[in-house]
Amino acid sequence: MGPTKIEPAIDQTSFSLEITPYFGRTKKLNQMQANPLSNRKVSLTMMGESIRDDLDEIVTSSENQQITSGKKVTKAIALFDLAESTSLKLEQGHTAAKKAIFRHNSLCRQIAEKFEGEVVKEMGDGILIKFDEPENACRAAVNIQKAMQELGLHSKGAITLGTIEEVTISGYPDILGAPVDLCARLEKFAHTQQILVDSTLHDAALSILKDSGIVISQPMSAIPRGIGKVKLYEIAYSETMLKRRLNSPLQVHEAGRLSIEEKVAFIENSITEVIELGSGLREFVSYFERRKPAEFKDPVIQLLRRGVNLKCFAIDPKTAKYYYATTEPDYSEEIPETLEKLQSIRDELGRLNLQGSFEIYAHKYFPLFHAQCIDAEDKEFGQMVVSNYIYETPRSRSPVLQFSRSSNPIMFETYWTGIKKVIANSKAI
Repeated sequence: MGPTKIEPAIDQTSFSLEITPYFGRTKKLNQMQANPLSNRKVSLTMMGESIRDDLDEIVTSSENQQITSGKKVTKAIALFDLAESTSLKLEQGHTAAKKAIFRHNSLCRQIAEKFEGEVVKEMGDGILIKFDEPENACRAAVNIQKAMQELGLHSKGAITLGTIEEVTISGYPDILGAPVDLCARLEKFAHTQQILVDSTLHDAALSILKDSGIVISQPMSAIPRGIGKVKLYEIAYSETMLKRRLNSPLQVHEAGRLSIEEKVAFIENSITEVIELGSGLREFVSYFERRKPAEFKDPVIQLLRRGVNLKCFAIDPKTAKYYYATTEPDYSEEIPETLEKLQSIRDELGRLNLQGSFEIYAHKYFPLFHAQCIDAEDKEFGQMVVSNYIYETPRSRSPVLQFSRSSNPIMFETYWTGIKKVIANSKAI
């Protein structure tokens, strides 16, 4: 049943008129830090021609920008972004995209101000807003969500809660602090028409949000780069607007294999199916045998309890013996033992009578990459982690790509076509 107490979005009739763009503070400011070039004369070379004018004045000007510290306060920080603005520019042109951006930011501004929000700054196709009360930030957000849907605009947003510092940079007000950084990172995990909130805000405003009729999802996990694992919630004005899963923006893990924490955060967002495809799956088995249950086994059990099916695809032992005979003979000998361990894990979990299944398959293809997929058949929410095997490089050190159907549709479909071929030619064990 839909919510009954959400504050109404602003009068929709006003949006049939041309919205006058608000030209807010959009000037980009350089980072305030010491510049090692400050005592040098700097020149640029462009198209083979030297630009003679020294850049001392520019360097000095950037160093002289003043930051005035202000008070530290606890605020709810909201970031709203016009989704797919780049594709909009390509498909409809710059003028149409510019109008959509102005309309998006103006709408966000008007609704936020109705809920006592204060716009900090506009950033191209996004807008940063602060609120004294976390519940007001959430009310504004779901009203923005509803208004955007009715107007056919595609927005997404994130809200965090914490202590920030209100500063002035060269005369322009701004805000600094961990909640601001976190908000920017969380917004990357939001799908179009999705609003994510961090656990701090959720815990602080939960009871009030429920009384307001705002719908709240179950917790989801993400690992923003440079921050670590965080718990997120989704809010919406109705159950039908909840997506119940996170976006997976393209991430490159240059150092190789995901940590067990990252792997768990990835599979926890699955709704129907997890696919684990590789050669021997030794590392996958070790997560059950050598790690504490709370690190991997228990999260897998929770997945199965929710009805998610986990399917493991390992190379057939006979095929492995043929392929690895000269390169990794010891590895080929370990694969039958690994499969036996997988079967023991499957039997153990099967005795728990969980809703989801744990399935094992053997394929006859020499694997060129390792892959982990969640809900891959889902045309909107499918996600994937892949690592191409590199000659004379340990599998654990091969760079890893993490992406989704929405972030990289062509690359996703390319890999998924190959994976489906392997699946089609696999035999259940």
